[in-house]
Formats: sequence, structure tokens, C-alpha cells
Amino acid sequence: GMGELVTGFEGHFTWAAFKGAMACAMSRQNQVPSPDGPGTCLALVPLYDMVNCAPGPITSFFFAEDRYMVLDAGVDVPAGGEGTMSYGNRDAHLLLQFSGFVAAEPAPSDFAMVEAALVGLETDPLFKIRVNVLTSLYITPEHNAQRALRSPRVATALRMAAGAGTGDGKAVRDRIMWGSPFAFKVGADGTPSPDLLSFLRVVCMTTKPEAAEALKQCDATRRAILAQREAVEARRTAAAEVDLRARATRKTAETAAAAAAAAPGDAAAADVATSAAAAADAAAAAATAAEAAAEADDDTDSFQVVLRQLSPLNEAKAYDVLVGVLGHALKLAGGDGKPAPAAAAAAAAVPARGGAAAAAAAATYDPVAVYRESQLGILRRALAQAKVTRETALAAAAAAVSAAASTGAASAGAAGAAAAAAAAAAPAK
Repeated sequence: GMGELVTGFEGHFTWAAFKGAMACAMSRQNQVPSPDGPGTCLALVPLYDMVNCAPGPITSFFFAEDRYMVLDAGVDVPAGGEGTMSYGNRDAHLLLQFSGFVAAEPAPSDFAMVEAALVGLETDPLFKIRVNVLTSLYITPEHNAQRALRSPRVATALRMAAGAGTGDGKAVRDRIMWGSPFAFKVGADGTPSPDLLSFLRVVCMTTKPEAAEALKQCDATRRAILAQREAVEARRTAAAEVDLRARATRKTAETAAAAAAAAPGDAAAADVATSAAAAADAAAAAATAAEAAAEADDDTDSFQVVLRQLSPLNEAKAYDVLVGVLGHALKLAGGDGKPAPAAAAAAAAVPARGGAAAAAAAATYDPVAVYRESQLGILRRALAQAKVTRETALAAAAAAVSAAASTGAASAGAAGAAAAAAAAAAPAK
């Protein structure tokens, strides 16, 4: 066995022991500031890593200079009650993978993935234009279709196309890559990601003027995003400086508190300690505000250029396709019906802790089933919202077509009247 490879560990370093150790390390590790300089490192913190999760703000803080951690309860805990902590705004798949459970309520950052693809590329006259627009949007096979490109079938086809030379081989390779399913996020509240909507708007382009407008939007939006990210970086630098000052102020407050404790009757020392503590609290609040300001406008998911509405008709088509994409995703996941009773019962058992009730809940709790139901819930919300938005977009498109038709008729009538007036004013021949 594996234990025989390590001298002195025969019978101990087994596969079961290795899995247990890995599970312990993966589920208990915490990211803390590095004691060796800027950045973070992973650490096992005794006792702290045994605290269970509960929704709420993060109330734990690590001080790298003195190598200690503080966990505030945040709320009153009754005698004999359980002290809990927030694990942060972690996505459901991260909680499932690293902690073995799924929160009863989805986090705002939770998401589901759906796939969509370009079709009919062999005969599409706008294929090259679509590729240019999507590339400008940073929506590419290398970024959005990695799963499909790694599949043996597609990898083999790409190798064969590469071996065919630079002419037709490149065209075949491009169509294989761009024809692969692209993966996109749908938010916990059912909102499709900007790149999904942008992709569908590009899919629904039917004319070259629409494509030209799309490229124009991409260029303008890219410049705006570059300016925004420069501003965000400046706020992050300022926040880091405020945080350093807050740490120094806290250190001063701790030193003053220690001096006051060493001289119980010294009123001056007590006043200094009180003032230093107030300054430390104010500095910590300023650091928190600066950090929030630095992250307020930052899109941490991707450097995404968003394609806005091209025309009412294009918008209506895009949402019609979105309804189809979401419906297909639900069908593939087997989520056409209502939530499964077993999954619902498992979800209800999540909060139970302690005693016989917790033991019974643990016996039936299936985190994978709860996660699956959470994913289906996101897709159901997204589908319901997309259907409503589609109807609104269809009505707007119909109104735009009607207005254009009326304008065209009025313009034709005015042109006819002008021609009649000109004819009447002209001298007879």
C-alpha cells in the first residue's frame, strides 16, 4: 500500500488516512495575511477552524504583525448557545467543494452556468464580422468555450485542421472553435451576465449596419472601462495606504493600553489609552470605507465590454433566444417540474445542529441534492424573468416597426404633395 513507501509509516499512511488529511486541510484552511510581506498565505488556525457558518458580516480579523486572530460574535450569544461566524460571500459550489455543505439561502455571488453556440457558420455571411465583434467584447472560445475545446472530439478535429495547412485549415479551425458551446453565468437573482446578453445580441444581428453599430459601441465602451479601471486602481492604492495607517494607529493604541494597565492609578495614561483607542476605531472605520469605495465600481468577474441594445427588434430576438437557452438548460438538468421533495427536505435540515435532531438531519442531508436544487432555482428565476422581458421587448419592437411604417407613409405623402405643388407651379409646356 501507499504506507509502504514511507519508512516508519507502514499501516498509517493509507489511502483512507490521506483522504481524511486532505479533507481536513481543504475544509479547515484559512487565508490570512502573510507574515513575510505583502500578500496572503493559507494556515490552519486551531479552534477557529471549528466554528460553524452562519449568515452575516465578516467579524474575524487577523493581525500579521503579532500573529493573532480576533473573532467577534457580532450578536449576543445566550449561555450555552453556539458561537458562529460568517464564511464570507462564498459561492455555493465553493462551499460544497471545500466545506461539504450548501447554505440554505443562496449568496448574492452564486450563479448557474448555461451554454449557447453560434450555428450555421459555414453559410453565415456575417461570420467574420460576428467574430470581430465578439473578440472586441472579450468573448472568445479560449475564454468561454474551454470545456468544449478540451473534449477529445474537438481536440482531434482541431489537430486535423492544423495539419491541413494555413489556408482552408485555418478556416476550418476557426469554425470549429467558434462553433463550440460557449459557457456563460446566470446570477443568483436570475439576471443573465452581460457577456451572455452581448453574445445573444451578436447572434441575432442580421445586417451589416447592425454589425457596424456593435463595433462602434465596443470601442466607446472599452475606452470608458479603461478609464474606470484606472480610477479603481487609484482608489485601491489609497485604500492600502489608509489600511497601513489604521494598523499603525491600532498598534499605538495597544501600546497605550498596556501602559495604562501597568499604571492603574495614572489618570494621564488612562486618558492617552482612551484617546488612542478612539483613534484606532476611527482609523479602522476609515480603512473599511476606503476598501468599500475601491471595490464599489470594480467588475471583479472579468474585463467585460458590454454590448448595449442595437435595435428594438434585435433586443426582442435576443431575449427570445435567451428563453430558449434557459429552457434547454433546465430540460438538460431535469428541472422542468417542481423542486424534488427529497431536496426540499434536505434543505430544511441544513440549520439543525446539536442533539438527536442534528444526527437525524445529518443522516438524510445530501449537499449535492441541495446544490442541484439551488442551481435549478436560479435557472427557473432566470427563465421567468426572461419571458417577461421578452414580451416587453416584443412590444417595443412592434411599436418601433409601427412608428417607422407611419413615418414612411407620412414621408411618402409629403413627397407626393411637394411634387404636385411643383408641377402646378411649373409653366405649361
